[in-house]
Amino acid sequence: MEGGQEDDGDASSDDEAEGMSSTLGDDVEITLKPATIGFVRAAKVACDDSLSLDTAFTREKLGAVPKNISDTPTAVPGDAFHFMDRIKVPMHHSFRKAYFVALTEAWYEWNEEDLERVKVALRGVGCSTADIEQKMMFQRGWFAQRVRRCVPSPSIQYHRVRAVLALFGNQKDENTTSRVKSAPLFHDGAWKRAKLLLNSILAGNCADPPNVDFYSQKLDSKGVPMIDELELQLLDCSRGTNDTECVHKQIVATFGSWVCGVKMADCLLGEFRHRYNTHISERRRLNFPKLGHCDGWLVDKLQHLVELNSGIILHPHWSNTSDYVSTPETFGTTRIHDDSLEVALIEQIKNLKLRDAADFDLVKKNLSRDQKYIMKCMGVELPFLPVTTREEKDLFSRLIRQGASVGHDALALEWMKHVDGKNIFPKLPVYIRTYLTKYHKSASARKSAAIAESGMAIIKKINSKNATSASSKEPAVSSEPTLPPSLPVRSPDMPLPFPPPRVGGETVMTHVTNSVKKFAADKKESTVQLKKGHGKRSSDAQPRKARRCFRCVQQEGKGVANLLPDECRGRRARNQCAMFNEDGTRKCGGV
Repeated sequence: MEGGQEDDGDASSDDEAEGMSSTLGDDVEITLKPATIGFVRAAKVACDDSLSLDTAFTREKLGAVPKNISDTPTAVPGDAFHFMDRIKVPMHHSFRKAYFVALTEAWYEWNEEDLERVKVALRGVGCSTADIEQKMMFQRGWFAQRVRRCVPSPSIQYHRVRAVLALFGNQKDENTTSRVKSAPLFHDGAWKRAKLLLNSILAGNCADPPNVDFYSQKLDSKGVPMIDELELQLLDCSRGTNDTECVHKQIVATFGSWVCGVKMADCLLGEFRHRYNTHISERRRLNFPKLGHCDGWLVDKLQHLVELNSGIILHPHWSNTSDYVSTPETFGTTRIHDDSLEVALIEQIKNLKLRDAADFDLVKKNLSRDQKYIMKCMGVELPFLPVTTREEKDLFSRLIRQGASVGHDALALEWMKHVDGKNIFPKLPVYIRTYLTKYHKSASARKSAAIAESGMAIIKKINSKNATSASSKEPAVSSEPTLPPSLPVRSPDMPLPFPPPRVGGETVMTHVTNSVKKFAADKKESTVQLKKGHGKRSSDAQPRKARRCFRCVQQEGKGVANLLPDECRGRRARNQCAMFNEDGTRKCGGV
């Protein structure tokens, strides 16, 4: 917003804003009402002067504004969408959509050069300044595909986001159909989350890393750069959940239900990493060759052979790995301990060798393959492992009770003095920290059990007393009638009270039994007759017709000759017929 004339133009088009859409992020469409558009504009102004919204209420909810904000970046920034989505607001609040639009505007900064280039292109097709601003308000996804954005440093982002939170947090709901009339946008839990969000911004967890470009030109299926109808290049952004968290699904598919060791896990991850980089290069890198495979070393050899023989570079946009010097960086299982831990481990291993060198060699020999692989990757003589054995848990409890050291790093150094390579192994500070949480949880459970021990003893005493008194009493007599445990079984010799019905001179039971037996016998006999083994076939009722080869059958069909049964030798290849040649003439003698 650069002048009052633009405000007037925007105000005149407010009546047409109903039903138009904007986007949250890049793909979530939202609709703003004319009454809430003014708050979005006010939020833009407030982002430049956040102190104007610094009231006693906002200081109570969000804390005081810090005087000095450090712009130190973090190594692993968080995802912008998840940060903005932390503050949960009512689904049907009248200011919900305007709040998300304003928050997104405050979170990102447009690239001025790209934005000016897009505005010039829009003016070239007849769009006024007011139309462009309306388009930025309601079709932000269109601009996000053509204009680069960045998340500013904490010293800038903090005031921009705080202004939006202060402006929208206490806005009352104007929706008359809401269950809670005039409810504010932020409840108490939302204000707490808003304060935590600002703390994350101060810690540098939200800003983009310096000198990192998340944008590349979008390519079509043929690898050609994509442009729109205004001849503006379309951008592909790698910042965000969809492009970064899709790796998780691929890793799950890579491992599946395998139960694999450390070395196998490194091999699987290395293979996935190589294939993923190759496929992403085909999608994102301009003119990168699509080979149909991921064996880059074969392409290197082929390039060298073609260049050596013909002086031609086969793939100009392919970088041969063999043209570069190998770097010392490693992937997979690698060293993460500092020098102080390594010095302490070397000193402890020297002491173990001085005590009994043969015993230490036997200890190293008895290590598992995974443990030996960890030693090789980390460059140490004993592997760093989590707290797992009974001896390690007892040592951990003893060190905590003695208060030998304060802090995870100091406790890891103190732990080195007790390493033996059999039951107690070296520990990283992260292993100390993770097990300390389990230790405190177990200690709390034991303490609770000790507190409740006296009460449990009383309950146990009461339960045993009631059980004794209940067993000493006689069983109560039920007023309901009881049935005998089973009905009496009739003896076979016992006469029936009435004569049984007869069928054809037999009783019904005897008739049914005989019929079943006869049916089973007939079925068994027919089954036996059908199942004939090899060579047990019965004799033929009449002599079988002699078999003929193809040529003999063909000549007999033409009426050339009538063969005796023993003249043709039977079916065989055509060129092996003993009676006729290929042209139909009879062989001499028929042999």
